[in-house]
Amino acid sequence: MAKFFISYSHSDKTFALQLRENIAKIDNAHDVFIDQYGLHVGSKIKTALIKKIEWCDYFIIILSQNSIKSKWVQFELNEARRSEIKCGEKKLFAVHLDHSELPKHLVDYLVLDFTVPGNFTANFFRLMNGIYQKPTHYEIEYSVKNDTDTGYLFNMWVSCPLDFLHQIELVEYRFDYEFDLEAGSYNLKKIDGPVHIEKSAKRKFGVYDLWTSESITVFVCIYLKNTRAVYFRKYIEVGRHVN
Repeated sequence: MAKFFISYSHSDKTFALQLRENIAKIDNAHDVFIDQYGLHVGSKIKTALIKKIEWCDYFIIILSQNSIKSKWVQFELNEARRSEIKCGEKKLFAVHLDHSELPKHLVDYLVLDFTVPGNFTANFFRLMNGIYQKPTHYEIEYSVKNDTDTGYLFNMWVSCPLDFLHQIELVEYRFDYEFDLEAGSYNLKKIDGPVHIEKSAKRKFGVYDLWTSESITVFVCIYLKNTRAVYFRKYIEVGRHVN
């Protein structure tokens, strides 16, 4: 069972209910919060909304001319972004009902286009496919280049939106290959934070110009300020697809 929160303007209520009903059809055990059903009379609205946003696994915002003008939708969006940063996992997903301008906070997000009438079913399953994958906002990227006839140089780094870079305290890279043993460094490199992060930069906490003569596996652990850790396993193949 998954927990959903749908954020919308009441002017788009028909679409919101259609979305809710289709999520329930996939699995009737799913718990979908929508204010028509969720908030009890007399609740302290902001407090209740924050709790529901923290509670949900997936936050879906319905974007339209109506919703971008709604102070409540804006409030919910801001809280959803805070919740994402806190947990380090992607929970915010957006659908676009018209050609209204996207909020600046959603520039780094994939927004599904629901503007064409009659395409609801196809777009709905694209949305759910993206939701079930639930990727983290943190990714480990790398590049490999020729060094000598006997080996290769490679670089690895953390790639994520700027807001998430600021949440990193430490990144550890552990290799199944020995690097620079004479210097006493065995299979482990640590990159401490915080570092000065320029607004334009999305690649930080990297290890650079490491040498290898064979394909290797790297285990990466990102330690976040909220004490949560994110783990990756990367296989780096050398000898093919060299940059």
